[in-house]
Amino acid sequence: MRALVRRVLSASVSVDGQTIGEINRGLLVFLAVHKDDDDSDLGWISQKIIGMRVFDDEEQKQKGLDYKQFWLHCVATASIAKLTAKT
Repeated sequence: MRALVRRVLSASVSVDGQTIGEINRGLLVFLAVHKDDDDSDLGWISQKIIGMRVFDDEEQKQKGLDYKQFWLHCVATASIAKLTAKT
């Protein structure tokens, strides 16, 4: 399982010109799941993403998604798995 995580001010996902998902400030996650991945892998990577401290508060201290209720948008992709595959 691989995840590419981007901090965004806003993001949206469109299919055939129609928006199917959008968020305001938060994290956009491109997630690649391998056929050998199981629930424990999903739990591990979910906790890593949720625990990321990438947003500054008023005192310039790093905060996570729960600070000011930032958004999380996850997009499934096979491209990340191909690009990060071990050879």
